[in-house]
Amino acid sequence: MHLDVARTLDGLAAVHMYRKQYARAEPLYRRVLAIRERLLGTHDLQLTATLTNLVTIYFATVQYDQAKPLMERVVGIRQKVRGPEHLEVASDLELLGAVYAVLGEYEQMEQALRRALAILEAAMGPEHLKVAGILSRLAIPLVVRGQYMEAEQLSRRALAIQEKALGPNHLEVSRSLATLAGTLRAFGQYDRMERLYRRALAIQEAALGPEHSEVVAEGQHCLVSNEVLLDSPVK
Repeated sequence: MHLDVARTLDGLAAVHMYRKQYARAEPLYRRVLAIRERLLGTHDLQLTATLTNLVTIYFATVQYDQAKPLMERVVGIRQKVRGPEHLEVASDLELLGAVYAVLGEYEQMEQALRRALAILEAAMGPEHLKVAGILSRLAIPLVVRGQYMEAEQLSRRALAIQEKALGPNHLEVSRSLATLAGTLRAFGQYDRMERLYRRALAIQEAALGPEHSEVVAEGQHCLVSNEVLLDSPVK
C-alpha cells in the first residue's frame, strides 16, 4: 500500500465530512490511519490529522467514549515529536479538555487545561487572547469541583483580557460574561448574574440582530458551559 492511496482516501473522506456524511467518512479515515501507521510508524505527525478528524466525527455523532483515546493519542504523539511545551500541544490539550468535559471527567479536564494554560502563558504572555479562552473554559471544572473563588477570578481575568483586546461589545466578550455569571451562583449573587446575562444578550443581539439564527447558536454556546455551572451543587 502506498502513501498516495492514503492521500486520495483522505481527500474523499474530507468530501464526506463537508457533506456531514460521517458514516461514510469514518471508515475512510480508518483506512488512512491504518496505511499511515503501517508505512510511517505509530508516532508520525501525519497521524495526528487523521486522528483529529476521527475525533471530530465522534463528537458529531455523540460517540464521546470513542473520541477520548484518539485525542489522548494525538497529545502523546505531538508531545513526543514537538516537545511538551510546543504551542500545538496546547491546542491539542484544549481539544482533549473538551472531550473530558462531555464525558464529565472534570478533574482530567482541569489538568489538561492547566497544562495548556501554562504553555500558552509561557509562549505568548499572560494577556494573549488565547490565554483568555483557556481561562474561561478552566472555570467550568473549577465550579464543578467547588473551587468557586478561583473560578470567578479566572473568569474575570478572561473577561478583562478580551475587553481590552476586542472591545466591550465583541461576541467573545458575551461568552465570557455568561461564564462569569455562572460562577456567581455559588455566592448567591443573582442580581449580578442577571446583569451579566442581560449584557451578554445585548451584545449578541446588537451584533447579530435579535431574530438572527446565530443568536440562538451563541445562546447554545453559553448553555454548554452554564448547564454545568448552574447544575453544580453549591457547597
